[in-house]
Amino acid sequence: LEDGTLKLVEIVLRPRLMTLGWSPQQGMRFLVSGEAGQLIKVQRSSDLVGWEDWFGLVLGSDASELNDPDTSSGTRRFYRAVVP
Repeated sequence: LEDGTLKLVEIVLRPRLMTLGWSPQQGMRFLVSGEAGQLIKVQRSSDLVGWEDWFGLVLGSDASELNDPDTSSGTRRFYRAVVP
């Protein structure tokens, strides 16, 4: 800054949720990544309005694979990763 003080800014990476596809054995497959040590929740919805917490985890240094085997009901589902 102009007065010589230092301003620190913390940057937090948003979690990323990527779809890997669907298989009969594992259901929907996802890869989730973000800042190591970050607590995230993966939520799912059938209408993009009401969201339910589906899975919670602390991210590691490598991406984590998640599977939702409960996808055979034919109901459309949407997923998102959020920081609580």
